[in-house]
Amino acid sequence: TVSVLYWVPSPRATHMTGKTPGEERTEVRIITGFLGSGKTTLVNYILSEEHGLGRVGVIENEYGEVGIDGMLLAQKTFEDGAVVEVSNGCLCCTVRGDLKRAVVEMLEKEPRVESIFVETSGVADPGPVIQTFLGDDEIAQRCVLKGVITVVDAMHLEEHLGKDKQVGGQIASADLILLNKCDLVSNTAIQRTETLLKSMNTAKNIIKCVKSRIDLRLLLQTEWFEKDVPSITDSAPSHPHGISVVTVQSPGSMNLGAVELFLSKVTTAQGDDLYRYKGVLPIKGHEDERYIFQGVHQIYGGEIVPGGWPPNTPKAAHMVFIGRNLNKEDLQAGLDSCLAADTLRFNVNDQVECSTPVGWQKGRVLETWCNGNPYLIEILSGIPNIPGRKLYSPVDSDVYVRSV
Repeated sequence: TVSVLYWVPSPRATHMTGKTPGEERTEVRIITGFLGSGKTTLVNYILSEEHGLGRVGVIENEYGEVGIDGMLLAQKTFEDGAVVEVSNGCLCCTVRGDLKRAVVEMLEKEPRVESIFVETSGVADPGPVIQTFLGDDEIAQRCVLKGVITVVDAMHLEEHLGKDKQVGGQIASADLILLNKCDLVSNTAIQRTETLLKSMNTAKNIIKCVKSRIDLRLLLQTEWFEKDVPSITDSAPSHPHGISVVTVQSPGSMNLGAVELFLSKVTTAQGDDLYRYKGVLPIKGHEDERYIFQGVHQIYGGEIVPGGWPPNTPKAAHMVFIGRNLNKEDLQAGLDSCLAADTLRFNVNDQVECSTPVGWQKGRVLETWCNGNPYLIEILSGIPNIPGRKLYSPVDSDVYVRSV
């Protein structure tokens, strides 16, 4: 077990370094969309169709009236948090508060559930729901977030954007966008709406539909952790929604410790304005692997995954930020500051002093460029609460590690 030198990762950050999402965990997808967009119609379709998706659970995270079609339920009354089975074998639950409790109870009732769909309130920012699956250790051990599905009303999108800023957040958070009610508008209007959606989100998949009916197997193709290099497509906030897409890139391998510090700084200062951010980065010392991360607001998750940089693709860090009040120059400068140094000040077995939670302590360099950090240091004096007396130095700087 290794602690981190001076800088302990914020509770906002979840880390799965060295692991890929376990297949034994239940896949979770979040369905969101503004009032009247058709997301509840989609949920009822999942609950009624013979979809071949395996054992599926649906949680309706609403604060208003229950939207599940009563004709689908084995019981007509629907108590808060109660898990019931519907006609096609799906499990269904409505919760007006503790989403974590609802997830745990559903998995305890039916451990064989393979996928869970969580429907958010129509006027809610999906961020807190996403954060439940990224930031809660118990949930993260049992579930893996696979994506956000946003249902959009093709007829009223611009009107909705003008009424409630949460609509922009719902779109910006999406991995898959269902452009619904396409039968009610012209092809020209659909094309204009698609252009608007692409200015607010880098998601590759926009599926046009009527009455929220699609091949439901497409819902299982979302992937929260994108392992491909993001496309470089900036967009300025050209609509009253005020949302922009900012992409930054920097050549060379990154210092992962510095990256974590940079993301912590950005999310602390601008977390409320960050609807979605993601990146793929080459990490110093991990030439055959890549670091990928995804986040919403103040919480993000990252992991080092197998597979080197794609052939014929320059090795460079790529980050995409979607939100409001984003400054490209500041974000670019922050990423550039994370470039790994060609040489380090200390070598293996060098004696150093390092900053710890209890002040400066003497130590010895055990490894360089370990898990993307410049140094792994063994503390030579006994310090309580530091397992194994080993610490990472996230940056090669006198702020963290210095000569004896």
